[in-house]
Amino acid sequence: MKRKIVVLLTCLCVFSACGCSSDHQAKNEVDTQLQVVNSENTETTEISAAESLEETLEASSEKEETKVISFEPDTPVNYRGKELQLSYQEDSVKIQYGDAEYEINDYVEWIDTGYILEIDDTGFYTIIQVCSANDWVTSYIVKYNGNTLDEIAVQNGGVQDASSISGNQITFHTRADVFGTYGVKIPMRLENDQLTSVDDFIKFNNEPDPEIYDTLDSPEAKAIYNKEGYKVLTLKRRLKAMSDDGDIEIEEGEQIIPYGFDEKEKKYYFIYHDKQCYFTYEEGHGGYPLTIDGVNQDDMFVYLPYAG
Repeated sequence: MKRKIVVLLTCLCVFSACGCSSDHQAKNEVDTQLQVVNSENTETTEISAAESLEETLEASSEKEETKVISFEPDTPVNYRGKELQLSYQEDSVKIQYGDAEYEINDYVEWIDTGYILEIDDTGFYTIIQVCSANDWVTSYIVKYNGNTLDEIAVQNGGVQDASSISGNQITFHTRADVFGTYGVKIPMRLENDQLTSVDDFIKFNNEPDPEIYDTLDSPEAKAIYNKEGYKVLTLKRRLKAMSDDGDIEIEEGEQIIPYGFDEKEKKYYFIYHDKQCYFTYEEGHGGYPLTIDGVNQDDMFVYLPYAG
């Protein structure tokens, strides 16, 4: 590039010595050469920018890929120059990383996939998913701080796959026992060794299955499914609730479709005649039984589909 600039300066001196009659022609030729140089500079800049962007994306991609690492039980994995080992017996799970050890005391049917969540160059979290009786999964979050392994949180449910972990947010697939048992997904935030809910509202997995109603052969079963295949609650007595239109009363024998609940406000949301409504509830000692306006849940609904 320097050589091209020297040539241009030489040309300018020659054209000036030729007199005014050559000025116009000289200017055109110089402009032409400057355009060539500028064009080459632009192309070079664009190529450099593209290469730089590509390198940045690759680096970002590599960083994202190494953010969450999955591993299997009884299969040692080499991580940061040390061996991470997860082994279990019927009543315990042992995590070993180098010289650091930690033991989880829990009945174990099997262990699901574990995950490593990187913090920095010296620390990381592991999520150990232990399955106990009735396929009930509990996740233990254990932190390595450069010296020891320490349990910092226990969460009901497990992580289905690595896509359920994004940055410091983890979505646990579990169940909620609120006027029956329902599958739910609970996004949790992991910060400063604390695991907290992202939102107090938890939506039920209540998808319709139209074919299921025809397979039901008991009054109890038909009290928890409607003909569209939604899980429902059948009222044993009148229920007072709230909708967008204000206070409503739903008569005995009617069915409502569970939608979700607000853990903090103790509000239970449901669908009735295509409208979202809710009622508030209270928890008894230890969380159960649940009551609505002082009425026990078993006296409010025909049958409650609790599981396990």
